[in-house]
Order: sequence, then structure tokens, then C-alpha cells
Amino acid sequence: MSKPAYVKIESLTPFSRGVNVLGKILEKSEVRTVTFRSDGTEHQVVDALIGDESGCIQLTLWDEAIEEISVGDVIEIENGYVNTFRGSMRLNIGKYGRYKKSDEEILTVNLENNLSEKTVAEPYRRSYRGRYPRLGGSRKMYKAICSDCGKEIEVPFKPIEGRPVYCRECYRKHRGY
Repeated sequence: MSKPAYVKIESLTPFSRGVNVLGKILEKSEVRTVTFRSDGTEHQVVDALIGDESGCIQLTLWDEAIEEISVGDVIEIENGYVNTFRGSMRLNIGKYGRYKKSDEEILTVNLENNLSEKTVAEPYRRSYRGRYPRLGGSRKMYKAICSDCGKEIEVPFKPIEGRPVYCRECYRKHRGY
């Protein structure tokens, strides 16, 4: 079986799907316990910073992956995906993805290009209140100024001072798509 083609972390975009990444685990947060609303089960979760020579991004680790992956490990992620959580890009392994430790070495990591520190405007969710009352009301929106073009935008998260916020057009321009 041939090795998958790995993408550089800098090329990840919000909502990238089916990505293969080779990266080094740089740090791990404290373990948190969360309860799934859907079935009430408790799970452990950790945010880990993973990087390569092009950049770094937060990686969400669940349950057994927390113990299996350590700081300093180089891991291969196959069929991962990127989403946004509270306006921040996150790499996820998910139930259809796989991970394994790699023998490859990553000697230098670009910490300056941390994709998770760049605030991303999440897709606008239209309110269906009135038309579809069971779906609930509209989401609270916050006003922000695009850090690049200065345009006033609405975002579904509270902007954090000192952290850039981009409108869709400027975000696409910075990401090259």
C-alpha cells in the first residue's frame, strides 16, 4: 500500500475534508471531560498543537488518542477534516479518520503561522424562527471589523481583542483560494 500524499498545514482551510497531514505534536492542554447532549455519555478531550515547517493548528484529541499521542511525537493523520470552533480552525481525526505514530522526523516547525490563532467568520446561519418554530431562534451575532479591509461584519462569536478577524473575501485572499 502506498503512502498517502500529505498536505502542508498552511494549506488547510476551514471545512477542508479528507486531508492527510504529517505533523509533530508540540503541546497538549489539560484533559477536559465533556458530556454529549445526544446520548449523555462522558468523553475526555484535549487540544493539542500540531505543526510542520509551514505552520501549526490545534488538533482535537478524544478519549484513547489522548494517552496514545504524546508531546514530541510525529503522527500521520489520514482522512482528517478541519472545522471551526468558537471562530478558530481545528484539525480533527473524526470517526472516519485514522492516526498513527510516524518514524519521519520534523526538525523545524513554523510557530508563526498558527492557523488556530486567525479568527474565521463561521458560515452565517439564517434564522428560521416563525417559519419553522421547532428549530429555535436566531443565533446571537456580534459586530466586528475585518482586520484587513476594515469592513464591518457580523460574526457568531465574541471577537477576542488582539486576535485578527477576517471577512470572507479577505480570508480567501490570505488563504489563496
